[in-house]
Amino acid sequence: MKRSLLLSRFPMLTQAGGVGLAIAATSLAGLLSLAAAPLTRLFPFSLFFLAVAISAWFGGLKQGLLALGLAPFFVHFFLHPLWGTPQDLLRTLLWLLFAGAIAFMLSRLAGFQGHAHRVLANIAEGVVILDRDWNIVYINQYGAPCASLSPREMIGRSYWDVAPESRGTVFEQQLRRCASEHVPVQFEMLTPRRQRWLQVRAYPLPDGLCCFAQDVTEAKERESELRTVLERLATAYKAAQMGTWDWNIRTGESYWSEEIPRIHCIPAERFDGKLTTWMQTVHPEDLAQVRARVRDALKNKQEYYAEFRVVGSDGGIRWVCSHGRVLVDSEGRPTRMIGMTTDITQRRLEEEALRRSEQLAAAGRLAATIAHEINNPLSSVTNLLYLMRDGYNPEYLKTAEQEVARISHIVKQTLGFYRVSLKPMRVNPAELIDEVVAAFRPTIQAREVNVETQYRCRHEISAFPNELSQVFGNLVANALEAMNPGGILLLRTGTCGHGLRVTIADNGKGIPREAVSKIFQPFFTANKEGGTGLGLWLAKEIVERHGGAIRVRTSTGSQRHGTVFTITLPLAGPMAQGSAA
Repeated sequence: MKRSLLLSRFPMLTQAGGVGLAIAATSLAGLLSLAAAPLTRLFPFSLFFLAVAISAWFGGLKQGLLALGLAPFFVHFFLHPLWGTPQDLLRTLLWLLFAGAIAFMLSRLAGFQGHAHRVLANIAEGVVILDRDWNIVYINQYGAPCASLSPREMIGRSYWDVAPESRGTVFEQQLRRCASEHVPVQFEMLTPRRQRWLQVRAYPLPDGLCCFAQDVTEAKERESELRTVLERLATAYKAAQMGTWDWNIRTGESYWSEEIPRIHCIPAERFDGKLTTWMQTVHPEDLAQVRARVRDALKNKQEYYAEFRVVGSDGGIRWVCSHGRVLVDSEGRPTRMIGMTTDITQRRLEEEALRRSEQLAAAGRLAATIAHEINNPLSSVTNLLYLMRDGYNPEYLKTAEQEVARISHIVKQTLGFYRVSLKPMRVNPAELIDEVVAAFRPTIQAREVNVETQYRCRHEISAFPNELSQVFGNLVANALEAMNPGGILLLRTGTCGHGLRVTIADNGKGIPREAVSKIFQPFFTANKEGGTGLGLWLAKEIVERHGGAIRVRTSTGSQRHGTVFTITLPLAGPMAQGSAA
């Protein structure tokens, strides 16, 4: 440690200074040898070893060799002739080789130490080396605890005198533990003077210790900001009833945020984070669909989306929505699937309330249709019964029976249009359209609308007939309201790829451009005469639940005007649970 202290005070000299040092050291060695001539005649090169060593250490190899070259001349001319005998020449040659090796090794060692000093001085960490008595052996600029003293001025002084504010702090406690127990220590501390966060690492040395300190204030601030963001995000997830998950496909390991167990109705202490446990909460009727969606996402490397029910330990049922995407490696193989799960029970309840509202509206339209259609035959029957009070008349009775049969036909026809099915079944959309037209026949005749049907495809599909009839009925009702007398209503079916396309077009007044983007929103209506605003929203919900899509084109021009709704439906049809949605 003392030698390191000495060397840190006298760094390697410049080239000119090194040359001067070599000459001065060699000259001083020569003078001392002359002064001690009786003793140095036997060993004339003894003091010149020290001159070569000093020149090589502080000046470098060239300066050491310069001292090595000057030494023989001093000895030969002032102390003892060197090349008088073969023994003298051999002794001189051996000295030159030995001293040259010493100069080489010392210059290299000094170079390594100088390089180490430069590295320690320029790294972005504070470095402090202390001896057993807590005196500073080395300290760089970043490790200087006192701004009034330079690192060079601190060397040799007690660290606790230079930085008295460190006494009694965790810094002193940990350093003394490192020195006494000879174990490395690592800790973080807030400097009392600069109010900066430092990450300190101290390592024991045979005769002291070495301490590294890194300023981590910015990292601490970023960590605090990140923690704040994460807390806000966790609060938002909790308020929105959302949770995140990460599934490692290769290892099977999974990560679930703390909201996932609650969403899946699993007590947190019983949730082990395994995919099988998660699958066990899925409603048995929805499990096949969920597994199929996961397989499709992995096979096609596409996004995963599913809405399904989960069953809690108490038997309660909740609706959840799970949305994720597949991550692949450089070879395109799936490695992970990440995503989020949302509790949509409330949304489902609200949608169900809206559907019931539309069903009530449909029931109202049904009652109005029946009341309107049976009013005339009921009046006829009432009149006939009044006439029959005066006596039996077979003609009156026959006419009354015909009117009652007419009433029965109207009721059956209307109820057939609004019939309910709990499971999907094979249906022909063309036949459903005919039933809708029959139900609206009085309105069609009253408005003097011409109906054209073009059934280019009569394939059967798997669907809920009552729901599709409701879709077609809403679109036909809207079209009739938009047309003037003499208008044309076109109803067409055709093929579309692997599905079926239904087109309902009218030449009515069209939908205003600013309303087109809103017509599928609940409670929005472009009908100035009023309406529930749920018909088109419900139609879109039903079509999408069947795995299809609905599109609209419209024009309000003076020459070309009207609206075209196009519905595409898959031939496979919906899952059986779709009606429960």
